[in-house]
Amino acid sequence: MTLSFSPTQSQFLTLQQAINKDRITQLVSDHQQGKLSPDDKSYYESLITQFIALIKLPDSAHLAMQLLPAFKITVPALLDGMAYRAVADKNPKVCVFAAYMIDQSLLQRDMTPLFNVIIEFGTPELWVELVKKVNNAPADRIVEKVYQCDKSVQTYWEQQIL
Repeated sequence: MTLSFSPTQSQFLTLQQAINKDRITQLVSDHQQGKLSPDDKSYYESLITQFIALIKLPDSAHLAMQLLPAFKITVPALLDGMAYRAVADKNPKVCVFAAYMIDQSLLQRDMTPLFNVIIEFGTPELWVELVKKVNNAPADRIVEKVYQCDKSVQTYWEQQIL
């Protein structure tokens, strides 16, 4: 019998195997003392990149949350890092996820850069998800964008939101 994993499960297992808890503990200590080597930075960046790849996949939130303690960082720092990376990558799907996580955490953050990426590079489905899930999402800007699109986008928006 062969085991078959979903892409989400495979990414989770890959990341879980890449995490070296002792090394991360030492990284935190070295970072606090200003002694972080380029090799260590590269290792940690690789883990964060793999973590972001995990959260981009469907049904990954519960798996991602299981790995958070291994990173030895606070949730606010992680969310800020996720938001920064999502904006830098111009990835609207991850921006929606980051905005949702920040909103749910009740952190007071300026989410304008996230919203800008979602509006500029997102799809109608992501605009709907943002408005439905994130408090204070810029609905007026999204409505303006929707009505600059063709009739099918407008119809989809109206069916989902109105």
